[in-house]
Amino acid sequence: MTAPFSFLGGFFMNTTTARPSLFGHANLFRFAITIIALAMGLYHVGVIVFGSAEALTFRGMHVLFAMTLSLLLYGTYAGKDGSPPKLVDYLIAAVGILPVLFIIWNQRYIEERIPFGIDPMTTTRS
Repeated sequence: MTAPFSFLGGFFMNTTTARPSLFGHANLFRFAITIIALAMGLYHVGVIVFGSAEALTFRGMHVLFAMTLSLLLYGTYAGKDGSPPKLVDYLIAAVGILPVLFIIWNQRYIEERIPFGIDPMTTTRS
């Protein structure tokens, strides 16, 4: 027999079962994912209301949010057995967002390195 109100996802638990920790890894992970997803939505709404920044910054921020969410939600070990991600998933997500952070941090250099569409290439170092 199933517990009453089990369709609510455990909000109404029996007194005989142990309560899950409010500050456990799984709950903190769900909270962090919710905050990241809300921040992504608010960023896009802000772009609609106030206009977009430079294209490279806008694309970088979009990819930053999307990669963080996708790598944490669908990482190598995440969600296989309903558990939160392992340390490996957090490391992969951190390494995955580093190139995007590099592009956002060095935007001016990336945009100005080719002043007239021609980037001089040489075979020797000067």
